[in-house]
Amino acid sequence: MFRDGIRELLLYEGVERDELAQLVDALANVDAIERWDHDLVTVLWETDLPHIDYVVADPMVGGAQISADLIDSLRDGVLRRLTEAEQASEPPVPGAGAVDAYGIDDATAPLPNEMQSLLALIEQPLPDLSTLRELDEDPCPLEELHVFLLPLLPQSRSTESAGLLVRSLTAVIGARIQSNDLVTARYLIGQLHRSAQGNAFVGNATQALDLTAPEYRHGIRELLIKGGAHGSTDPEAHAILNDSVLRPVLLPTLIELLAHEADRNVRRSIISLLTAAHDIPVALLVPYLGDSHWYVVRNAIQLLAFSPDARPLVHLRQTAHYPDKRVRKEAVRTLGRMGAAGQDASILLRQFLRDSDAGVRTLAARMIGPEAGEAGVAELLLQLEHPDFPTRSVDEVEAVCDALARVANGKQVDTQVVSALHNLWRPRFWKKNPAAVRIAALKALAAMKDQKAASSLRAAAASKDGTIRPVARSLLAKKQAERGEI
Repeated sequence: MFRDGIRELLLYEGVERDELAQLVDALANVDAIERWDHDLVTVLWETDLPHIDYVVADPMVGGAQISADLIDSLRDGVLRRLTEAEQASEPPVPGAGAVDAYGIDDATAPLPNEMQSLLALIEQPLPDLSTLRELDEDPCPLEELHVFLLPLLPQSRSTESAGLLVRSLTAVIGARIQSNDLVTARYLIGQLHRSAQGNAFVGNATQALDLTAPEYRHGIRELLIKGGAHGSTDPEAHAILNDSVLRPVLLPTLIELLAHEADRNVRRSIISLLTAAHDIPVALLVPYLGDSHWYVVRNAIQLLAFSPDARPLVHLRQTAHYPDKRVRKEAVRTLGRMGAAGQDASILLRQFLRDSDAGVRTLAARMIGPEAGEAGVAELLLQLEHPDFPTRSVDEVEAVCDALARVANGKQVDTQVVSALHNLWRPRFWKKNPAAVRIAALKALAAMKDQKAASSLRAAAASKDGTIRPVARSLLAKKQAERGEI
């Protein structure tokens, strides 16, 4: 504004929302003005804002200040001169005196001061070529736009006007970051933070915006570093990043930063911030579930547990076939968290029980719960009766047996489960399963509530097999102690 000659900007009581929107739009788009046809003063004059006035000092007329009323007067004067020129080209009317349209004798009326200034301006020579080149290279940016925007922001009276101001302010923030003026950028984000706290319209506007511009991402990353990513904590930066009002504005930027950030400390800070509340919109995470980088998918899956609108069957099904087993393991962990929170994740967990990786299968067995029901029991029995089951790792065998007991207890235990575990520890035709498999079966029987499971455990305690007899007796004694039978 200063460079275009505006020295004062006055907002009168009763200013309309549309006027304010037009003013901010003119200021935000000042760089797009064709310099040889218009300037900011001309744009404001043509916009005709009844409740907004301005004072102009034009350097080409000696720095004198020109108000909006004076500009109107100059316009009227120019129009009057044009009318006079047209009248002068016509034949004179007999009996008519040389009186203008305003009833003033043109021969004797002195030119007003503004008209003298205008004539002096017209008579000045045109700028030389070097001056024109300098003007062309200088787009006349509105460098101090935030000085105008900041006082208006806390006074916003609607979400629409607040949104317009917030968008303009974040554009200034991006420009400051791009020019490495991070001190001012942090200050402006802080002001946005305080305005969002104090004005409900600004708070609503920030929640409705998706501020993921590259410059804004750089600014948030700088805040992350200042806020403790590398050990040094800036109290203001920490307050901004953890502010509940600004959080919806920060979430899209934080998630995008997490996907592309190379610094592990910064990534940890981002994850810490994102998992601080259960409020991440699932729409922000879905685009990253099919990313080619396994760690990006893993992070997105982990954050699904902190999304109130995430659904296991809808959003995690595609991860069951992701090539990297680390992604599939994270999917199983997240399904476990969702199940603990009350969502039914058993359908996908049953699918992961058939995974090609032993680690994924083991984790799925540990996460499956009583809600799996009969379908869960059936899937676990398929695993237990698989020909290669006795040769699997001890961890997987124990996890499947424990899961069988857990799910069976939730559905009032059926004979089929007890029978399968009984056959697992009992030798058949002088053939024994490995000791670890037999002991895992005994532990599962001890965890079950059914009397038939207790009978199988007592039979193992009376066995002549020196490997399982002491284990079965110990489990039986512990079970009886818990029931108060001893």
